[in-house]
Amino acid sequence: MSPATAQGEERTRPRDPAASMALLRELVNDDAAQEYAEAHRRHAGSRPSTGSKALLLLCVALASGLLVTALVQNRAVAPEKELAREQLVQRAQAAQAEVERLETEVEQTREELAAAQEVLLSQSAEGNALAERIARLEAQAGYTDVVGPGLVVTLDNAPGSDPADPEDPGRVLDQDVVQAVNGLWLSGAEAVAVNGVRLTSTTAIRAAGQAVLVDFRPLVPPYRIEGIGDPAAMAQAFGASASALELAQVAEQYGIRVTTEQAQSLALPASTALLPVRARVPRPAGDTVAGQGSASPQPDATTGGTP
Repeated sequence: MSPATAQGEERTRPRDPAASMALLRELVNDDAAQEYAEAHRRHAGSRPSTGSKALLLLCVALASGLLVTALVQNRAVAPEKELAREQLVQRAQAAQAEVERLETEVEQTREELAAAQEVLLSQSAEGNALAERIARLEAQAGYTDVVGPGLVVTLDNAPGSDPADPEDPGRVLDQDVVQAVNGLWLSGAEAVAVNGVRLTSTTAIRAAGQAVLVDFRPLVPPYRIEGIGDPAAMAQAFGASASALELAQVAEQYGIRVTTEQAQSLALPASTALLPVRARVPRPAGDTVAGQGSASPQPDATTGGTP
């Protein structure tokens, strides 16, 4: 075979595909090996040193120690706070029990005094007349229980308000209670009580934190202000009063609830507050008893009581 013929056969012979695939696999393997090697070098370069590991472990240990110390101290202080709170609660409860005992004693002493007074004054016509005047003045001063029809004004916080938040505008304030009390006095009430606390000439209505104090007693809403008198006449007069208008504006603006209702029978207890020992009372016309007289209730815009 001539060289020319051999070269022609070689050009026309098909190539082995396996040989080309082997070359491709070799190229790919070389590239992958280089990438793995490069990634290994990067990872080895970013690995923290022994000193960095030690510093990290030290920081974790210090943070854990501080956390444990804080927990231990908090647990040690908590019992002391709880003990102090319990002691304050016990003192408050003991003081309240003492107040209730003294109020009961005052009421019993008043009843004994009234019985002795009735016996002494019933022995003469002049004494009977004086007893009638005393009974009238005692009722006006809040010294005795009174029963009769009247008008009831109820004030309550706005729905959804927070009673513990002093900044919540939906809470009933002491000034709102004063408005209702003064409105009842001006409407002709003969006696007024707030949540069962009878008002006198020395009764103060104030605020202390989130509580409304009436005669230095903390009350909680709803506040039921009861006034004894002619129900229909009082309802008409109260509805037209400046106090009712002010309460209506507060209710519209801040959402507090104000309701009024006529009652055919109300029972207001006597006041347990310290009443004035001496008082000047204007003498009615024709009164011949020196230093004696009667007085009618007048509203006091400052305290909500009657002078």
